[in-house]
Amino acid sequence: MKDSACERWAELADRVAVGEVLTPDESRFETDHVAECAACAAEARVWAELGNVLPGASEPFPAIDTDRAQRPAVGHAKRTRQGIFAAAVAAAVVAAVAAGEIWHDERRVDAPERSATGRAVPVDLVLVSGEVRVHGIQAAAGASLGPDDSVRIGRGRACLAYPQGISVCGSNGSELELRNAENGNVRLALAAGSVLCRLEPQPLGTHFSVETGLGRVSAKGTVFAVEQLTRTEFAVRAHQGTIELETNSGERRLLRAPAAAVLGEAIREAPPGGEAWQVEARLGELAKLWSADAAAPVDLATVPSGARVTVDGIDLGEAPVSTLLGRGEHETVASYPGLETARERFVVKGAERVSRTLELRPVRTTPLPVARPASAPGVGSARPSASALLGRARSLRSAGRYREAAAAYQELASAYPGSDLSRVALVSLGELQLSQLGQPQAALKSFERYLAGGGSLTQEARYGRIRALAATGRTQAAREATDQFLHDYPGSAQAESLRHGAERR
Repeated sequence: MKDSACERWAELADRVAVGEVLTPDESRFETDHVAECAACAAEARVWAELGNVLPGASEPFPAIDTDRAQRPAVGHAKRTRQGIFAAAVAAAVVAAVAAGEIWHDERRVDAPERSATGRAVPVDLVLVSGEVRVHGIQAAAGASLGPDDSVRIGRGRACLAYPQGISVCGSNGSELELRNAENGNVRLALAAGSVLCRLEPQPLGTHFSVETGLGRVSAKGTVFAVEQLTRTEFAVRAHQGTIELETNSGERRLLRAPAAAVLGEAIREAPPGGEAWQVEARLGELAKLWSADAAAPVDLATVPSGARVTVDGIDLGEAPVSTLLGRGEHETVASYPGLETARERFVVKGAERVSRTLELRPVRTTPLPVARPASAPGVGSARPSASALLGRARSLRSAGRYREAAAAYQELASAYPGSDLSRVALVSLGELQLSQLGQPQAALKSFERYLAGGGSLTQEARYGRIRALAATGRTQAAREATDQFLHDYPGSAQAESLRHGAERR
């Protein structure tokens, strides 16, 4: 099938195979084309024959569609591509690996047992940021992985690329296990954490699945995410296209974007949106870096380590970073609190490995006068503006003059109690009191003053309050605040830090 009409017919047939309902015009084209094209008609007959052989292939299953729009019904043969697709993914997930095996805060769900059948699909490790291990060894971009390889991500991020136009990214606390392809199904097991998957339209008769100990999520061409919530539940979010959910008991649902659901013993609908949705949308931008010509591994380090690194405007995470890039000129930017941003342009000429180290220097500051108490009204010079006070506080803090910086923040909060800058100053003051001055009780008051009025820094203030509560010995209050924070901001960097802190305790 080389002409455009045949290609369109194949695309429509594949859409039907994953449960989409065609418009009347599309359905009419599909029927008319099969009547005119002998090659497509022959293929349609093959699918029809397979549908008659596979038991239960035409059994319908419900769909979750947040759109709820009424779609015109389109008639199809009793045994359709959709039925064949459903039968192909209906096999139950087999027994879990080693009983009692737990990794990462005891929330790991044992992955499905590896299958000895099927063929190997080469997979490239295209991004490594922070702590990422394969076979217990720190990994680097450019490595080629195969079935039974496991990628464990500590505090960091990793992305995989399949030759079929499939990319998968996982982050903090995730464990991904590669599987053999089976019956046209490219498979990846999620043992812990979360993954974001981006698929180009897949070849006829193939699809991609993320398998868990509770069931699987399958697609042919879409963007979706799977995240472990507890040992008994996984969140599934469809950003684009249509995906199929299947539990171990055989319950199946279609999820049409934008939509979300929870996969457990059963499948239940969930509202789309929220912080995780936004984080995944940004993570999806990473796929732009490893196009078909991305053949050169690039290692990026910073001094000090841990700086935030972007390449060509795309956030890759904290250094050290290793990724695959295409030929041509690229720009990397590294940033770290309290240090000047570092930038460097470099050229990728071929497939040889490129290494760059960016050194971040302290922010240049000019000597500042010692902060003095504000003059009484009508006496001496005019009171500094709120922005001037905030600028003074930040400069003093960058210069390491922490007590003077705290005094400037306090002066701002007192002199302009209703301003937005004064509200921001409370969070900065709390961090200074907690981290540099060793005054957790004072920090707790600063964070709670901010939270009493709310604002755009509520997440940061709540995180600071939890740490201040713990530092003052109020363990139960800190634990309760932590549980609520993890519920409200599950995908944040602060949440991951709190989970690691809980593990250490």
